[in-house]
Amino acid sequence: GLDDPTRSTLREAEELARSGRLAEALRLLDQEAALVPGDARPHLAASRLLLQAERLPEAIEAAERAARAEPASPLPPYALGLALRARGDRAAAAEAFRAALDLDADLADALVELAALALDAGDHEEARQLLDRALALRPDDARARELASRLD
Repeated sequence: GLDDPTRSTLREAEELARSGRLAEALRLLDQEAALVPGDARPHLAASRLLLQAERLPEAIEAAERAARAEPASPLPPYALGLALRARGDRAAAAEAFRAALDLDADLADALVELAALALDAGDHEEARQLLDRALALRPDDARARELASRLD
């Protein structure tokens, strides 16, 4: 709702991380996660900050905690996919993005990530199908359009 204390905590953590205080940001997110056990957002925020800091094992763990907090949300497997891809584990990343799409077939970000992996693997047919779906959902998606232009 409008008065969502978790949202303001997430903003505060982002600010801390931006000003180079990542440890404080992560502590704040851990505290928030303990207060809202059924909410994936503090874990997702931690995963994103850890990914930016290239602390990949921890980013993966945070995404897995997010999935335990909200098993029905597609966002934790999506976050997991991003961290796995950054680690160079393409097969596991693809599996995670597919798990996100199993929970929400219209998660355009996951479609685009999966398309990028398919394109890298040389599977242009798969990439085209995924990008068609992504662009139907988000016609202005710059990354989807850039990837699609590499297919033509």
